[in-house]
Amino acid sequence: MIEARPGSLICAHSHVTSYTTLRDARFGLYPELWVTLGGEVPTYSWFVSRLRKSLDNEVGGHSLRSGGPQLWH
Repeated sequence: MIEARPGSLICAHSHVTSYTTLRDARFGLYPELWVTLGGEVPTYSWFVSRLRKSLDNEVGGHSLRSGGPQLWH
């Protein structure tokens, strides 16, 4: 579950909603949640490299699991 935080500078809910709308328009028949622009399922290293560009270098595997640290406050 991703909680909406209206008024927050970083609202994960709005980003995920936008992503899924765009993904469904382009790759509506794909069962995977995460798909690259090329239609491929991203690898672990692909995700981590982009998270580190957006957040910081301390992001790692622990951040990608259910119950991992909360990245947005």
